[in-house]
Amino acid sequence: MMEVQGSAACWTHRGGRSSNQDAAIALTLADGRELVAVADGMGGHVGGAVASRLALETLAGRLGEGASLVDAVRAANEAVHAAPLRRPEWQGMGTTLVALLRTGGRYEIANVGDSRAYRVGAGGVEQITRDHSYLAEALAQGELAAEEARRSPWRHAVTRSLGLEEDVEVDTFGPFTIREPHYVLLCSDGLSNVLPEEALGEPFVGGPEPQNAAERLGLAALAVSCTDNVTAAVTRLVPERLSLRRRRRARPEQVTRPAVAHSVWRWRVLEAAIVAGSVLLLVSMLVMLARIV
Repeated sequence: MMEVQGSAACWTHRGGRSSNQDAAIALTLADGRELVAVADGMGGHVGGAVASRLALETLAGRLGEGASLVDAVRAANEAVHAAPLRRPEWQGMGTTLVALLRTGGRYEIANVGDSRAYRVGAGGVEQITRDHSYLAEALAQGELAAEEARRSPWRHAVTRSLGLEEDVEVDTFGPFTIREPHYVLLCSDGLSNVLPEEALGEPFVGGPEPQNAAERLGLAALAVSCTDNVTAAVTRLVPERLSLRRRRRARPEQVTRPAVAHSVWRWRVLEAAIVAGSVLLLVSMLVMLARIV
């Protein structure tokens, strides 16, 4: 499924599973801020899908009310945590969340869990977020060797998510100033677990539209027999000065021509008035001379 909104696009697929518990959004808020987010639900066939969609709905709703990104993520956590009180079958559900919020020429990113954000530009692919997972934390703390951690049956276990606790710690990155054109990729672990970092940059070669890049990434993950849901959200970020130049170049030439034509016409009218005035003055002088003689 593809969702496109301005300079961002989302692509999601159930992959090797019977249902899709991932969710993604790309939208422009009423105050002009732009939101792109990915959530990967957990907690069974129904619960996981409910958690991911509820988290994104709450996130967008609170941002639409003017909340900060961190406060909106915390509100999403509260909503997912409280939902099982109404529906016991949702007990134990949760979701990861990674979100980008752009305000003018800057953006910030928040994440909880192991869904990731990557910066893709002239310098290559760079992971922005840090995973909240057993594998990532074991490697960071030096408790396990890289190869041993990757073989562990707990390697995909998430150590932090929305909904499991009443409160949640939210990691934030930025704000980043958009100084040069680049992309940001947000994705679930169904994508990042099967595609190496160098492969993540290939769909961006040639500067494609975000929807094309997102679809290429998703299809590349499916091509290697991904057993999980796959979701990619891509946004293209351009400095405001470049956007302004593009808008100016896109204006039709007629916009400036009428002003020039009007100026020329006004000058010609003035010239004619001067000539007519001179002729009248000359005729008056001739009449006066004729009377004198």
